[in-house]
Amino acid sequence: MKTNSNDPTLSRSVAFQNSLPVSWTVVPDSSAVPQRWSTDARNEELLSALLVLEEPAIEPDDEASHEQWLRLDAKLNMVLSLLSELVVQQNGLPSAMPVNVSLGRLRIGPMIQAPIPEEGAIVLLDLYLSPQLPRSLKLSGRVSVEGQKNVFTVHLEPLSEPTQDLFERYIFRQHRRAIAQARATG
Repeated sequence: MKTNSNDPTLSRSVAFQNSLPVSWTVVPDSSAVPQRWSTDARNEELLSALLVLEEPAIEPDDEASHEQWLRLDAKLNMVLSLLSELVVQQNGLPSAMPVNVSLGRLRIGPMIQAPIPEEGAIVLLDLYLSPQLPRSLKLSGRVSVEGQKNVFTVHLEPLSEPTQDLFERYIFRQHRRAIAQARATG
């Protein structure tokens, strides 16, 4: 994960880059976009869960409690992993593609042999942020096509304030993690 230096507007902002499963559907007009309140509630639930999953565990004071927490954590992680595998087997995931996620924008590509939406098209996105939780973040926005082959940017529709706050926290956490990894390897 890293910020992209090819696009000055993306590289100046807090962003992260990764290869993530993503799919999109072109809709004829904005009236075909689902009700925002139901999408926001679903996105809030997903982002809250992802933020909790990534938080470090609180260390108990005594050693006996620590051992119990470790066992419980291992059991919960195993159940979550098995459920995730089951969901993926039944539903499948879209192909992973290079994405750059920042506030207000999602840059997708370059892709191998995937047709990109036309300039100005309105798309509904399903972005899978974590293999631990194979549930998509549902976003919508307008496409702008870049000069590079098989690369496009989706300018995201505004989210509700609580959803926006959670999305900002998630992006910031991924951005900081990418910086820490770059420092550790470089």
